[in-house]
Amino acid sequence: AAIERRALPFVRPVDLADGAVGAQLLPDIVPVWALLLAAALVPLGVYAALLFDRRAPLDVNCYIAAQFLLAAYEAVGVTVLLTVALKALAGRPRPHFAAVCVAYDARGVCTGDPLKVAEARRSFPSGHSSLAFAVACFVSCTLHAVLAPVAPAAAARKSPSPAAPSAAAAALPALARLLLITAPWLLASLVAVSRTRDNHHHWSDIVAGALLGGAVAVVAFHNRALAFLPSPLSASSSHLSLSDLPTTTASVPTPRADADVALNYGLTSV
Repeated sequence: AAIERRALPFVRPVDLADGAVGAQLLPDIVPVWALLLAAALVPLGVYAALLFDRRAPLDVNCYIAAQFLLAAYEAVGVTVLLTVALKALAGRPRPHFAAVCVAYDARGVCTGDPLKVAEARRSFPSGHSSLAFAVACFVSCTLHAVLAPVAPAAAARKSPSPAAPSAAAAALPALARLLLITAPWLLASLVAVSRTRDNHHHWSDIVAGALLGGAVAVVAFHNRALAFLPSPLSASSSHLSLSDLPTTTASVPTPRADADVALNYGLTSV
C-alpha cells in the first residue's frame, strides 16, 4: 500500500457511460490481508512438510530452510514489485470505476474519494492473481522436484547415474503425481476468478497476473532452489554435513566417495 501511494497510476480519459467500467462496487471475496498471510505462511508449511528432515543435522536443515525460503520470498517480492509498477504504468480502470468516480467536475476530475479513484485506476494486472500464482507455481515446482521419478538436479546435468527416485514418487502413479503437482494451480485460479466476480478486475487482468506471477516463481525456483533441493523422502541422510552442500546456488560439490550421500540428496553423481 505504501509503494502504491508513491507510484501514482497513469490517468487516462474514461467514459463513465462505458459498460466496461459501470459495474457495481462489491467487497473483496478474498481480502488482501488473507492473501498476504497465505503468501507468508505457505512456504513455511511446504518446507516443514516436504523438505525438513529430522535425521539430518541442524545446520543442514537450517541451510536448506534459509535458501528455500529466500527463494520463495524473492518470488513473492519480485512479483509484487512488478505488479505495482505495471499497475501504475497501465492505469487501466477497474470494472467498478464509474461507481468510485461518481462524476466529473468542470476540470474533468472525478468527484469521488481521490484515494479510491486512484486505486480504481490500477486494474492491470491483477495483484491477487499474480501473487496467488507466484506462490502456487513455486509450490508446484517444489512438489515436482520432490516427487519426480528422477531427481531434477541430476537430470539437469544429464548425469549417467541420476539420483534414485524417492519412495513417495515410486509409490504414486503418474496421474496422481500430476494431480498433486497441479493442485496449487486450482487454488490460485479460484483466487484469480474471484476478482472478476467481485468486479475488481477484467478477465485479461487476471490472465496477465497469472502469467506474471507464474513466470517469476519458476525463475526464482530454478535460480536458487534447484541447485540444493534435497530428496528428503528417499533413503537415510542423517550423516550429511553442511560441507556436503553447495556454497553458492550456482556451484555443485565435487564428487565424493560417499555415494550414498550423493544419491540421497541429488547433489552430484558418482
